[in-house]
Amino acid sequence: MKTKFLILLIVIVSASITVILAPTVLYSLDNTDDERKFLEENDVSNSNSMFDGLLQDSPINLSDHASLNSNEFGFKFYKHLSTSDENLFFSPISIDIVFAIIYEAAQGETRENMQQLFSFEQDSEKRRLSYKNTIKNLNQANPDFELNVKNGIWVSDMYELTPEYVKIVTNDYAASSQNVDFVFNHGVQTINQWIKENTNGKIEKIFEDNSTGPLTLMAATNTVYFNGLWEKQFPPGMTYERKFFVTADNVQMIDMMKIKNHHFNYYEDDAVKIVELPYKGNRASMYLLQSFEMHQLKQLEDNLTANYFNELKSKLSEKMVSVIIPKFSMEMDYDLREILTEMGMIHPFSRELADLSGMADYPNIFIDEAVHKTAIDLHELGTEAAAATGAMAELQSGSPYTFYGNHPFVYIIQDHETDQILFMGRFVNPLT
Repeated sequence: MKTKFLILLIVIVSASITVILAPTVLYSLDNTDDERKFLEENDVSNSNSMFDGLLQDSPINLSDHASLNSNEFGFKFYKHLSTSDENLFFSPISIDIVFAIIYEAAQGETRENMQQLFSFEQDSEKRRLSYKNTIKNLNQANPDFELNVKNGIWVSDMYELTPEYVKIVTNDYAASSQNVDFVFNHGVQTINQWIKENTNGKIEKIFEDNSTGPLTLMAATNTVYFNGLWEKQFPPGMTYERKFFVTADNVQMIDMMKIKNHHFNYYEDDAVKIVELPYKGNRASMYLLQSFEMHQLKQLEDNLTANYFNELKSKLSEKMVSVIIPKFSMEMDYDLREILTEMGMIHPFSRELADLSGMADYPNIFIDEAVHKTAIDLHELGTEAAAATGAMAELQSGSPYTFYGNHPFVYIIQDHETDQILFMGRFVNPLT
């Protein structure tokens, strides 16, 4: 009899100043003519159990291993993507959480292979407590902005996960668990609605109809939703068209926001400029980094690591600064299966090598597809404002320091309570 395989699908979504992220993982079996025989031989039965993920109280450690490792992974992921000449935007924490959930099921060489890329804490109790604390802290209510992290696992009503795995995921990762019908698209519709609700309508659809079937075992989903206003807002009346230098020979006109002569945390040397733009309430900030000289982004990116970023932040001090940056919206899609395989994580995606047997008592579970979808909306106040017409010449500023985002720059959104990097990206071309 031909071997059957269980498949996992992952999808991730993000946005900012409204920021959203949703990763989804689907496990299913390789679809062959004798799949019915496989179901009968493995005594697959219906299950209508549902588990509500409840996050238990536990102490918060602001130097959580989960946050530190997630940030490290984010810079590795960024560096891998930066070899292209395109805009970037992704969420390290969303990718990290979903693969941490998968890691709980990984065995043997698959577990070792995932560990090599994500550097998960090896002590299971410490690792799970770290994620529990991080998720709990990120979800703390804040009157100044919205930040929500949601996890879910969606199990085919033709299969069952092991009770131990469900307990870990629902308790330590605050995930809800629900049985759904993956054969007649009801599960797809349920998951799409969950994603839409948890991203405030920014992401309406993750799965297409007929993307699941009788061999689909499970989908694992995560959403990160962030909606914040600037602590010091950009006056809409100062938004004008200005030149953006993609390269020395490629100049585009784009709406740019300007805030003049304000106190911001700022640092510059002969290689880099960095400015911190806090969100209202000072719980989170966006950090903007660019090379001191135009067209030197690659040199900055070559040095960009978690340690270098922390070193630059330690040098920030309050200065009078004028900031001019593009007003932009973009959406990005990433094939995580392709990217993570290129980064060396091969086993979970291989039918021959994957061992994810910790989640269910069925053979040959592997990740079939992994997608990261992101969107960012960067504007003056947190609400859309009409742009003024006309063109503006070079900046004339009385400030001793200026961050002028008229050439490619990196941006990082970080939560201060956990030091967790929520989102990372770069803006290199208004037209891509």
